[in-house]
Amino acid sequence: RKRLVKVLEMMIQEGFPFTWSSFARAGALDPELVGLMKEAGCEFVDMGIESGSQVVLDNMDKRLERDQSLAAVRMLNEHGIIGRGSFIVGYPGETEETFLETVDLIRESRLPYYHPYLFYYSRNTLVHREREAFGLDGLGLAWRHNTMDSVEASELMARMPRLIEPGLTDGQTYIEEIYKLLRGAGYS
Repeated sequence: RKRLVKVLEMMIQEGFPFTWSSFARAGALDPELVGLMKEAGCEFVDMGIESGSQVVLDNMDKRLERDQSLAAVRMLNEHGIIGRGSFIVGYPGETEETFLETVDLIRESRLPYYHPYLFYYSRNTLVHREREAFGLDGLGLAWRHNTMDSVEASELMARMPRLIEPGLTDGQTYIEEIYKLLRGAGYS
């Protein structure tokens, strides 16, 4: 954090003529840091929020409180920095109720952009170690666990655009300059 503050202060002092975007951990943002980011030219922040359910976040060992995500999005909104959150639908422990907690977080925070990803089960991930406790079976995008299967999770994802207003899902996956595309600026 100290190094980032020094870099931001240098950028402000130099008065660079460009804007920039960043990935950030929601729990790492605070009002001072977000203010410096804005003053240094930040216009877009992408965060891996993953879920609006504390139960699912704890299952992921995300080390993030739901309230931290709410606060991060609100800080970005207050400073005029556009935020995008990525969410995993169907992680072990996910239910329709926990999914709706994610929808509520997006709506309550007024997150401008969100992107849902279907849980992808790989045997070389940490959740594989807990597969028996979660009743996790399958591979890749075809899986089931104690509380859901990949078909149900896909159906929940398809409901998101109807449930979330005014948020927008961008539909762009693995594109580095997503914000430029979303605002219609394209690539230089």
